[in-house]
Amino acid sequence: MNPPDSLPTAVLEGVRRYARQHQGEGGGGPDAAELVAALKFDTLMGCYYFVRGGLYHGVELDGHVHT
Repeated sequence: MNPPDSLPTAVLEGVRRYARQHQGEGGGGPDAAELVAALKFDTLMGCYYFVRGGLYHGVELDGHVHT
């Protein structure tokens, strides 16, 4: 599968939601802008992804983030 021409809004919103949910009490969580900059497209799986904490995090085109 080829990547979309531009980053879908749902993907961006999903990454932002993930970053907010993983901030923690000290605010030491991931920065949404850094995660967006690290996004790559997996042509085999047909989704975007980033790696954090040694885990592959898939971001579906509908914005759902999974490990």
